[in-house]
Amino acid sequence: MPQAMETYQQVLDAMTDAFRARDASAFLRHIRLPNIMATVDGSITYDDRDQMATSFNRYAGELDARGIDRIERECVSARFNAHGILEGYHLTRLYQGEDLALDPFTTHLLFERSEDGQWLNFRSETGLATRAWPVLPEHALGNPPDGVEEQNFEAFGIFQTLLNVVTQHYLTGNLEGLHETVEYPLHMHTRHGELVINNFADLKADFDIYLKEFSIHGVTDVLRTVKNARFVSDTEITGTYKTYILNKERLVVDPYESEIILGLSQAGKWRMRRVNHSLGHLNWRREGVVQ
Repeated sequence: MPQAMETYQQVLDAMTDAFRARDASAFLRHIRLPNIMATVDGSITYDDRDQMATSFNRYAGELDARGIDRIERECVSARFNAHGILEGYHLTRLYQGEDLALDPFTTHLLFERSEDGQWLNFRSETGLATRAWPVLPEHALGNPPDGVEEQNFEAFGIFQTLLNVVTQHYLTGNLEGLHETVEYPLHMHTRHGELVINNFADLKADFDIYLKEFSIHGVTDVLRTVKNARFVSDTEITGTYKTYILNKERLVVDPYESEIILGLSQAGKWRMRRVNHSLGHLNWRREGVVQ
């Protein structure tokens, strides 16, 4: 959705400019209260402007102490959902001079439109762990996701975030965005056997099949919840998740589990290397799963 991405980027730029200027008042003009901020290992709810201003100044101070002197944030996906909410994902790069201070990370923001037409952020989620990077104050630390051990926080966050971005690319028909999440050749295994996607043309052919199925069955949303994720090596993550495909509140197909192996590219981006599905999109109707 080009309009959604453009709107998301415009609001994001205004928030980023306010942060660069260390102008809490300007930043708060884009915030709706209560405001929720969440990481892999914690969350906090801010109920008033003074709390938000304190949070803003705390994080700015943390970045200053680490010598962060440049911030770049770029929208990679966005949509207006069925409830009129603007939701999207953006990639953040933090620099110390010309060097990245840490690997680029993805954040999910949700905005609600105010009565005067302004898009106001009311929730943010990042795949980072507060134990590893001071996104939230220490008192916001909470219980990790069920079954996730502390040594797997980073892998879990990377895996869930990429999965969310990929899902939104399918929901918005963003083939170019999906292309940026794939390492070629991409190996996909379903009940019907192995499918190898060697290039952009192969990806488009498979993507078009998904979009056709989505249209036939009136898919309005796709939810994917990570069960586990871990590093196999410094450049590879494996994880499993469950998919729920919905037409409004009705399941289009029984929930199914899948596995994805991610690889780290030379450019420092995590991409899908292999996907193992228990269900293939081509058999939604052929096997009579959908009534």
